[in-house]
Amino acid sequence: MAAQKLLWLTMVLVRIWFGATDLCYAQSTLLTFQDLLPDDPRLYDKMRPPKKNDQPTVVYFHVTVMGLDSIDENSMTYAADIFFAQTWKDNRLRLPENMTSEYRLLEVDWLKHMWRPDSFFKNAKSVTFQTMTIPNHYVWLYKDKTILYMVKLTLKLSCAMNFLIYPHDTQECKLQMESLQRTKLCRYEVSNESVAMEQNRSAGEKKEGSGSVEPAHCIIRRQFRAAEFRTFYCTYET
Repeated sequence: MAAQKLLWLTMVLVRIWFGATDLCYAQSTLLTFQDLLPDDPRLYDKMRPPKKNDQPTVVYFHVTVMGLDSIDENSMTYAADIFFAQTWKDNRLRLPENMTSEYRLLEVDWLKHMWRPDSFFKNAKSVTFQTMTIPNHYVWLYKDKTILYMVKLTLKLSCAMNFLIYPHDTQECKLQMESLQRTKLCRYEVSNESVAMEQNRSAGEKKEGSGSVEPAHCIIRRQFRAAEFRTFYCTYET
């Protein structure tokens, strides 16, 4: 019985991850982006963030670090494999009439016609999208008009290392995220939750701040590796 449950769960996860359920496939073949627009398409402007009751749009970010490697002291860089997720609510969109499930998988290409956060990794030397065996990025639309965009990335990041007490040094590296065009309109509220790799999760303090860059910290020690990351959300004000 346990083996059957495990097999069933594995199949469900694989189907959800690759969007291969019969329902999602059937829905995605019947739905077009025009079906999501208001009756008057002119009411939707992809260049403006969605607002409700003149309130700022809240964009939640989440970074899951799968692994750290290729730490290069000469170039002061390191590599990180991450899952990067962003969620925001766009009340201008219209839900499909035949939407019966909690969420619906959308075509990733539709992001070209939708408003989305313009965040990027400031200290990244290179960013590689995972494409094995298919491009690993997905878009979901939920019943409350929340959009979830998730992508798997490999980042080569710079880190200002200090070797003053080498070889007993401990390096603190940052994963810095920034808004491309709205640097003065972005307010961060940081939930400082530390996650140590190969250790238990520990809760941290919460604080507010403003600025265009929000770092997630990574602590690198010799003989073993530990990482501490912070989750946060960004509020766009227009």
